[in-house]
Amino acid sequence: MDLHALSDFNAVVTHGGFGRASRATGRPKASLSRHVMQLEEAMGVRLLQRGSGTLMLTEEGQALHASTARLLAEIEEAADVVGMSSRRPSGRLRISAPTFLAYETMGRLAAAYVAQFPDVRIEVIAEDRFVDLVAEDYDVVIRANPAPDTALAGRCFLRSPQVVVASPMIAEAVQNESVIPAVGLLSAPDDVWHIDGPRGARTLHPRTVARFSSISMVRDAALASAGAAVLTEYLARAALQSGRLVNLGTLQSRHVEVWALYATRRQLSPKISAFVKLLSETYADAG
Repeated sequence: MDLHALSDFNAVVTHGGFGRASRATGRPKASLSRHVMQLEEAMGVRLLQRGSGTLMLTEEGQALHASTARLLAEIEEAADVVGMSSRRPSGRLRISAPTFLAYETMGRLAAAYVAQFPDVRIEVIAEDRFVDLVAEDYDVVIRANPAPDTALAGRCFLRSPQVVVASPMIAEAVQNESVIPAVGLLSAPDDVWHIDGPRGARTLHPRTVARFSSISMVRDAALASAGAAVLTEYLARAALQSGRLVNLGTLQSRHVEVWALYATRRQLSPKISAFVKLLSETYADAG
């Protein structure tokens, strides 16, 4: 069995499609597709269902992934350990992160990183604008829902559904209404919200009263009862658990993926590899 083809098959399954696997591994979609077909021909079985809008495995594909994914991950992890022991992270690590993540996580994460790798000088810039990684001399750019056609490689470390939330006061006032006051991002479209909530499926028509450049400001405005807001479940979790926000419902067929993007996966520098690994471990239970 071709281990390269097997690795590509598991990458496609793990990342939920050829496009996402291509971005995560830095390998062309055509190569991934070809290797999966070669693996199917060698085994004499169909592993993936073609023609579906979402990735679907055959029974044989499910069995192969279940029995080989962990073994391949252990081999890759062992290779990373060996490689990291011979190449100690060092130098400057420059990172662009969205403000919501930068202010809530990056301080603690950077402290943990430099404690483990004292030869690295880390720089974190909090910003929500589009960043040209190469032209602006960044090593890593962290972004939510990056464009599918981006030329950058990367790794998705957080997936979260989107929920419509409001303060208890707003939630009580609009419980029987379909048109509700709302706050949102400057870039957010003016569309309706189709949600599944405690009262079943509902369609809400937001009347936006304020827009902001940062999702952190959107959350703060919602907490201050300016209006309902669309947030990731992860970002709203603490306020929902404390009762400061109420979950009106989950948006249908909408979620957020947060990626760490970098120029290439081939011969990725130890400082970037170590950072992405720590970032993924930090958010391992956040989804």
